[in-house]
Amino acid sequence: MSDFICAACRSIDFKKILKTPAGDLTVHREKRDPYDRYPDLLLDKDTARFSQLQHNDCSLCTIFASTLCSTEDEWSDPGVVEDASLSAHELKAYSFLRNCAWTPENVQGAEDCYILLATRSSTYNSAGNYAKWAGQGEAGYVACLPKEREAGLFVPQMISERFDSVKARSWLRHCKKSHGASCNEYSEVIPGLEVIDCETLRIVPAEAGMQWVALSYVWGQHQSQDNLGDTEPGVLPSDIPRTVRDTIEVTITLGYRYLWIDRYCINQEDAAKKHDLIAKMDIIYRGADLTIAAAAGHDENAGLPGVGTTTRKKQAIVELDSCTILSTGPDPAFKTEQSRWRSRGWTFQEGLLSRRRLIFTEYQSWFECCEGGWMEALGGPELLNNPDEVRCTSGKIGRSLDGRLLSHHLTSRGLIADPDDRVIATRLDQFAQIVGRYSKRDLTFDEDSLNAFAGVSRHLRDSDPQLSHIFGIPYMVSAPLELGSAEKYMFYFLSWRHSRDSSPRRRPYFPSWTWAGWAGGMGWMTGRLDGVTALEQKMRDIHFEVDGRVVVREAYVDTFDSVSCEIPKSDVILCFEAQVVPPSLFSWDTYEERRDISSDEDSADGEDEDISDEEVQSDDDAPDEEDQGDDDSVNGDSEVMSESPPPDPDDWNTWAVGTNRLWDRAQPPDCDPATFIDNLEKGRWDCLLLGDYNGNAGYSHRRFMLVIEWLENGLAHRIGSVVLNRQHYLDRGNIFFDDTELAWKSVRLV
Repeated sequence: MSDFICAACRSIDFKKILKTPAGDLTVHREKRDPYDRYPDLLLDKDTARFSQLQHNDCSLCTIFASTLCSTEDEWSDPGVVEDASLSAHELKAYSFLRNCAWTPENVQGAEDCYILLATRSSTYNSAGNYAKWAGQGEAGYVACLPKEREAGLFVPQMISERFDSVKARSWLRHCKKSHGASCNEYSEVIPGLEVIDCETLRIVPAEAGMQWVALSYVWGQHQSQDNLGDTEPGVLPSDIPRTVRDTIEVTITLGYRYLWIDRYCINQEDAAKKHDLIAKMDIIYRGADLTIAAAAGHDENAGLPGVGTTTRKKQAIVELDSCTILSTGPDPAFKTEQSRWRSRGWTFQEGLLSRRRLIFTEYQSWFECCEGGWMEALGGPELLNNPDEVRCTSGKIGRSLDGRLLSHHLTSRGLIADPDDRVIATRLDQFAQIVGRYSKRDLTFDEDSLNAFAGVSRHLRDSDPQLSHIFGIPYMVSAPLELGSAEKYMFYFLSWRHSRDSSPRRRPYFPSWTWAGWAGGMGWMTGRLDGVTALEQKMRDIHFEVDGRVVVREAYVDTFDSVSCEIPKSDVILCFEAQVVPPSLFSWDTYEERRDISSDEDSADGEDEDISDEEVQSDDDAPDEEDQGDDDSVNGDSEVMSESPPPDPDDWNTWAVGTNRLWDRAQPPDCDPATFIDNLEKGRWDCLLLGDYNGNAGYSHRRFMLVIEWLENGLAHRIGSVVLNRQHYLDRGNIFFDDTELAWKSVRLV
């Protein structure tokens, strides 16, 4: 980074920040404007230079460019969005504890400081903080610190060029002493498990009471067991990849001796043993005392930054006469989301099933367990004599990728009256959330679609209440449902759809009616399942056939093994009856936006509370964004509507079925509308009504239609879906099309 500082940045009065106690910026104050109740300190109104870096070598401008917060994205009123997007950014100082996603305000002993953010001048963040937008740029969280300072809990600090094992040990110690069973459950003995002895580099059998570390990483192009055949049996080869070598060093540094790495601890040439251990991935990774995740680089030769010869990228620090401007580097959870490690299918369950994860990024390492998270750039429990001194009265410390999905799953929003159904719906929704995230991962081999999910399947099958699945379509085992409820949930999970921004591709090893038979990110009709009463099933007589016989519900467990996940040796046929949606109901450029402007509701869709802010999500993963469907909606006190381009008959966004548009979050059929209608009219394809979702306290209404192609012998396969969305405000009065007179048809899907 350049040492040059432009005249505009030199003129900023940082001294006035240091004269104000940081705690004053967290004081809630009563004001007429409900969105401006937390103090800030204005530093610079002219920030246009931050976004013009191609002709600007200023080190401070470069740092501050990463603090630009486009807060207009949180508003649904197009008028507010337009006004905000045209307003200038202003550089201000805020409370660090309130505006960093890693630092809850309710932690005993936490010390506040000043975070610098460039926020819009004309609108405010409705939650009173900017943590959602901060930390994602290359500078991460930018703090203004006094020249003379002491380290403090959650205070930003310099990151060592080398991996800080002292910090990592303190994170482990805090987790083991302060957290509950979700982080510290008993590790059972795993028959046939072998581990690497890091002192001798020999592969030895795991024994009772042995603690081991597991490695999660991305394999390279040559997916073999290196040159094991050229070395003494049971001994690690000499030319191990850099990531493996660095992991051995970290394992020893942290006080462990044994390490599990799939490439060396699973005999890739023994199909039976390999299959057995793949099915036990849940107890292998959950049994590990710690999992090291290599989230830097593209393969096993990238190494662990800060370990061995692998270097780290440096954080930005500018020393001024009055203070220090220090960046934490990019939010490590955000960087992990962008990593190749996070994109691979096999690493999904490795991270999800682990109780503790030590994740290495290009800038720093960070720690995530089931109840908290820490990063090297912030002061943590290493500064305290007693780990129990770090107490959070509500919520959790740090950010989380997947830590809550298995141990502290998101609870229902109180919309389900029946307590039994609430438990079942929450478990099924847990499965839906997990699968939605997993489906966005990449696999080298299509046949691994369920193999790479086997550990998760086993965990859910062995948990309470027990859940299993039929090649990816879930059902309850230990909490059996009445036939009507069971069929409704079966209808819901058969009504999966690909996300609009995905690129679906068929995986021929599994049936077309399951998501496992396709590559591409997917979801269901809502981001949060809120009980059986929200489901209106239209399809009927749902059952499965194998080898010409009907499989009754009681035989699902014996017939379909959700853990072994073997490719079916014969067709598994999904049978049902459904009504045919005629092509005459499809039309374009006939949609009329309607809304009841007398409504006093403020929420456009009511679904922005679907997931906790403590979860770090990509845009595709977040149920609130996946489920809003309100891009065109407006607030109840405005009729401002954005102008639309002339309708294009080749654009699915201009089409409707009856009076309702296609949902813009769901992938339409993989062809142009004219081809789709032609195939329907000629009987090569059919569009079948499966049912509706009417939930979220009446705010969300979706209708799902399955598109199939007819094959020989009366069979068919799935080729896509059409999902309608009835928006609460814009479509008031636009009910879904009348289905009472539609013809019924029997369907046998393969």
